[in-house]
Amino acid sequence: MTLSESLIGMGSGVFSGCTSLVTIRLPNSLKEVSSGAFSYCTALENVQFGNAVATIGTGAFMACSALEQITLPTSLITLGDSAFYACLVLREITIPKYVQKIGSSTFYGCLQLERVKFPGVNSLTEIGEKAFFGCVDLVDIVIPAKVTTIGESAFESCSSLVSIELPVALTTVAARAFYGCDAVTSVSYRGTAEAWKQIAIDVAGNSLLDETDIHYYG
Repeated sequence: MTLSESLIGMGSGVFSGCTSLVTIRLPNSLKEVSSGAFSYCTALENVQFGNAVATIGTGAFMACSALEQITLPTSLITLGDSAFYACLVLREITIPKYVQKIGSSTFYGCLQLERVKFPGVNSLTEIGEKAFFGCVDLVDIVIPAKVTTIGESAFESCSSLVSIELPVALTTVAARAFYGCDAVTSVSYRGTAEAWKQIAIDVAGNSLLDETDIHYYG
């Protein structure tokens, strides 16, 4: 389906539950994908964004269980809560450089998500609570340089996660951020040992940050 090039907005949940929708092409005139717009479109495999989309709303692609890959637009700034919640076969995601926050539960339960890339990201400051909860195929994560906050349970139950790299800008790691990440063998920090001690790490469910030797690169 190709939407009109004159389209400037869409209602919440406008295509929600369209189980026969396989491909959607969004026009260059569209700046926001509304909340729940394509949620539960269980056959959706291909999404083509226009070049002006700045916002992907809450639950916009929730439970699109056939969506294996998606290229987010470079114009993207806001990535809403639960935007790709339970996209069960999504394998890889590249976060565009102007995104400021990964919302709560954005990629919750993306069971086959193996790789998260942040090429040239310079605006991201926060990874929300449960953002990557239960991404059981995720192997490594390199948190971008300006991230200050990793929310509660952000990477909880990422049971295949082996390697974590944290930025010097980090100030807060909330409870259970890395709980259940029992395969982790390497934690790297881009700052000094003294700077590490200044980070507010909630001890609840984050024992691996105490039990794993930290590699400092400051």
